[in-house]
Amino acid sequence: MKRLQTRSRIPLCGFILLSFFLPAYEHSSAFQFIGIVRNSIDKAYDITNTDAVIAISLLLLIPFSAAVLLLRTWLCIPTRRVYVAMPLIFFMFFSGLFFATQTSLAGPSSVNLFTPAEFGFYLAAVCSVMLLFTKNQKRKRRKKTEIEREAELAS
Repeated sequence: MKRLQTRSRIPLCGFILLSFFLPAYEHSSAFQFIGIVRNSIDKAYDITNTDAVIAISLLLLIPFSAAVLLLRTWLCIPTRRVYVAMPLIFFMFFSGLFFATQTSLAGPSSVNLFTPAEFGFYLAAVCSVMLLFTKNQKRKRRKKTEIEREAELAS
């Protein structure tokens, strides 16, 4: 598969950051989900503070990793594949945790958990996958001046 240009990383990371504020699941955005989780601690669902911290930290690492990747791309810093895959890795971990929790609350009769997923969820998923197919920008080599060449030859 042909790789996308490095310039495409900037809008893809921007879309991941934007998807954090778009409705993602049952008419609530990821930003609103943080408030929902914090309000539901020790209520009827037996959600502990540790469960909430794990869910919120995984959720926050998605836009944070996209912002770091955006900054590294903007500054033309070469980035390893693992760093490019981080938004997808965190998205998969959060989605797995979230859907596992939803299945345990709703019961095994609920087969299709993707029905209430909305545009923000799919936008983050698609952009995270597309980031894997971008390539690093080649560094421009600076031409050496005559003085630098003479100093290099002298040493």
